[in-house]
Amino acid sequence: MIRVMVTAPKGRMNSMYERKLVLGVCLVRALLVCFLCLNGSAVNAQETERYPEGAEGIKAADLPTPGFYWVSYNLWYSATTLNDGNGNALPAGFDAKVLATVQRLVWMTEAKIFGANYGVSVIIPFVNTHLTVGEAGLDDNETGFGDIVVDQVLRWTQSNYDVGFGFGVFFPTGRRDFTRPALPGKDYYTFMPTLGVTYYVDKERRWAASVLTHFEFQSKKGHIDVTPGDAFHFEWGLSNSVAPFWEVGLVGYCQWQVTSDKGSAAVRPGVRDRVFAVGPEVDYFLARAGLVFKFRYETELGAVDRPQGRLGLLTLIKIF
Repeated sequence: MIRVMVTAPKGRMNSMYERKLVLGVCLVRALLVCFLCLNGSAVNAQETERYPEGAEGIKAADLPTPGFYWVSYNLWYSATTLNDGNGNALPAGFDAKVLATVQRLVWMTEAKIFGANYGVSVIIPFVNTHLTVGEAGLDDNETGFGDIVVDQVLRWTQSNYDVGFGFGVFFPTGRRDFTRPALPGKDYYTFMPTLGVTYYVDKERRWAASVLTHFEFQSKKGHIDVTPGDAFHFEWGLSNSVAPFWEVGLVGYCQWQVTSDKGSAAVRPGVRDRVFAVGPEVDYFLARAGLVFKFRYETELGAVDRPQGRLGLLTLIKIF
């Protein structure tokens, strides 16, 4: 569940657009389709977590007011560092580049459950991945649709805080071939509850701090004896509405694999991956068109048993 809200200072917007504008996304992990680790001269596929860190941004726990929304997430990711289980860079000749566009349709209803507005969304990713591991003689490039996500959410709001709860399911609809690590499919289900809070420091709701947490429960893979480890994530953000229709902030994410991979085909099952990141975000609201433009750039650090790179994300939100 990824929710970013852009709120103009009170009294400065046309009443038609004075409501909160929210980015609701549960972006499929286009960041890197497959984690690779070296085992002698061989390269073995090991799955990372499913949730795409860095997708939420500032005010991540906010959910939209009732209505229909179209969200387009356009992602660029690049990594030339692959870290081992101790967090040290491997001399693997590693280079990963990902371009993705992810479309989401969001419907927030007037229906109430436990005093919260109920909403649903569907997410469809389209991904291009180019993956090179020189040490293993691997050079794979593939474009296609990834795994579809269906998400259900609840939204509570008060004068100085917003609370969001969600439950998403990742379906293994994308193509998968274990000899083709650049293919976008994962070949297993993920069940993900989410809980987050955005707190507004001042009455005008210009200053905000948010935390959004996710927990992934993974199923067994469909065509190989591996059950990927469960994972915990949280994203944070600090933001300020600096001018009418403009908002800036500092964002980051943290991720830990909390259980080991299981199964006879699991690669290094005792090693658990993790990563952190931080970076800026700038948002702009084009009121006359009902459009929100969001851009963030985050640099990863402290990666263990996975790539470490840089992420850029341009998000467009259309309010109907």
